Amino acid sequence: MQLNCQIEILGGVYIPFKNLDDVEKMNVTQEHNEKKEKKVKKEIFVRDPFFIRLENEMKKLLENELNQQKMELNQQKMECPRNQQLECPTNQGFSKVHSNVQELTTECSESNFYLVVKELLTERLKYSKGSYMNLLYKFLANAGIGQMARGLNRKPKYDSKTNSTKILPSGDLVSPLYAGWITSFIRTTLSELMNLHHESRIISCTTDGFISDRKNLDVLYPTSVFSLLYYNMRLKLTGKGELLERKFYEPKGVIS
Repeated sequence: MQLNCQIEILGGVYIPFKNLDDVEKMNVTQEHNEKKEKKVKKEIFVRDPFFIRLENEMKKLLENELNQQKMELNQQKMECPRNQQLECPTNQGFSKVHSNVQELTTECSESNFYLVVKELLTERLKYSKGSYMNLLYKFLANAGIGQMARGLNRKPKYDSKTNSTKILPSGDLVSPLYAGWITSFIRTTLSELMNLHHESRIISCTTDGFISDRKNLDVLYPTSVFSLLYYNMRLKLTGKGELLERKFYEPKGVIS
């Protein structure tokens, strides 16, 4: 719709999620039944002191990085040229979209998924990029996301234990809904970024990246719903509101 395309909806599926009111009613009913049966159980969860110390240290580190990011962002706002208002986060479109997704970003940051990813990223940031421990926590996070789609396509995979090919079974974390959302969210964000600037060329793209001759891709600002949602979540998770990370630069040219 943002590209002025005509869209015809052929079908859809509505999946009702439990809202907070439903959850509270369920909790009240459960507590009533437990009291009635006189089987009230109390559970005490004690968090590892290591993670408590780590969390306090990382809060200070992320707060410093966030303040530095805000200073750099304010500086970029002042230097934003008039002919590049589309990239400048002070334009009207950015402010309008920002108000629409701010509430959703806050809701996402309160989920259990967010807490798991946040702790894995906190651990990963302790180590330098490319180090063994840094890659280990990266693989842990990626593997958790991959488990949501495990076995959905029912394709045969090689099994090293039996030296044979087997149909990969599903697991406890498999969820077609979340697996589809994760992939489509990243691809939608990528599509928004690809269509922001028509003066540059895009040679090819993958699920979460592309090859382009556009300069200064690492300072690209979000101007649409999904790119801004991604930007805000990265800001909450790492203290840096990044959209793109340059993986490689080829000065002589590229053949795809």
